[in-house]
Amino acid sequence: MSTFWRRFKYFLGGFIPGCIIVILFFQNRGCSWLPDNRVRGAILDKIIVVDSTQQLLLNKEGITKKGIKAFVEGCEVDFKKSDVKKDTKVYLISNNGRSIYVLLPKNSFVAELKSVSDNNAKSLTAKGKGYLWKTPANPDFVYIKTDGELNCKQRELGLKSNKAFYNRLRKSGEFDFGLSEFTGSENIHYFTVADLKGRGEVGVKSVWYKEKMDIRKLILPFESDCAN
Repeated sequence: MSTFWRRFKYFLGGFIPGCIIVILFFQNRGCSWLPDNRVRGAILDKIIVVDSTQQLLLNKEGITKKGIKAFVEGCEVDFKKSDVKKDTKVYLISNNGRSIYVLLPKNSFVAELKSVSDNNAKSLTAKGKGYLWKTPANPDFVYIKTDGELNCKQRELGLKSNKAFYNRLRKSGEFDFGLSEFTGSENIHYFTVADLKGRGEVGVKSVWYKEKMDIRKLILPFESDCAN
């Protein structure tokens, strides 16, 4: 046997058992290329939204906003009961005996959670507001291009930077299912955020662009010197 094949044999003798031990010991954590971890990452990189009805159902099942990050991080994905062939991918994930559906629309930065007890759990919610259960950890997730009207409205809202806008979204943002559109190549995501001066809700039209929430339009609930 040549020196190369002898060394290769020894390499395989250590590599294969090592991989098995790592997977069993770490339970797939840290291996981003594994299917389960790819799904977990895709969910946690998005804004997770839940409507009021689903929130009640999920809370009754012991799944809460506070614990959703840990739930997803430790979940297992049931690929046999998931549906990934449509524009909106639907994954069934489970953790500690509890299961939920996660809906991931194509060309979108939102993920919707639904209870398995809902008869329409595999369809996106079509109306009403959604609560933001989790936002991406990236503080630069929001992008507002240099634009006279947008920047003017940004200043009127007291938001001096994109990070300030992101923090406002995290604290007071809600997702509007009825005004959002998931049928085109560039889906419209409609959110509302609070105006700290109590002048009403601010509408936010955005799209998913280069892994960011690209703000395209701000709808102010008060008269403004900025162009409409």
